[in-house]
Amino acid sequence: MAGLAWSNKDSKSRVLTMQRPQFAWLATALCLYAAAGHAQMSILPPQCAGKTGDALDKCAREIMPPQRSQRVEPIEQKIDPKQLINCETVHAADQSFCILRNQIILECRKRQKHPDLEKCLANALAGATVPPVANCTPLAPVKKNECFRRNKVYKDCFTGPLRYFICLGEKMSALNAPAASPKKP
Repeated sequence: MAGLAWSNKDSKSRVLTMQRPQFAWLATALCLYAAAGHAQMSILPPQCAGKTGDALDKCAREIMPPQRSQRVEPIEQKIDPKQLINCETVHAADQSFCILRNQIILECRKRQKHPDLEKCLANALAGATVPPVANCTPLAPVKKNECFRRNKVYKDCFTGPLRYFICLGEKMSALNAPAASPKKP
């Protein structure tokens, strides 16, 4: 470090001191920092200059009152089929496939071994077997209905093994949703 030097005035204390080139750099940095702070303060409207805290807040709100938006549409999130799934939350009949799917995704994410993620996933999941029909008899009534809904749609969803759990959720919720009643004119 060119600008730093150890000062050994007495044997008990060693002090790190700055030499002049380092001090000049530090002084320049401090001046630039202060100028940046002043530049931020200069964006205030003239009638709010010198005010702080609640007074500044009130002044800024009086100048530009909040405006209500016309209509806000929520953006539907797209679920990434390459996301890992918590296999403890899926039905027991789907757990072995879920674990296999997660292992394949983790393996295919290794870019050095598999540069083409999509190709790796397609090849690895091509040999996956369809999860079995779930045994719904020992389940509680609430879980039994969910199990029956799963059994109705699970084979249709396995056409795309990577999207299997997304499809299963969509189709099961569609079965659970009440049928839309026709609107009267």
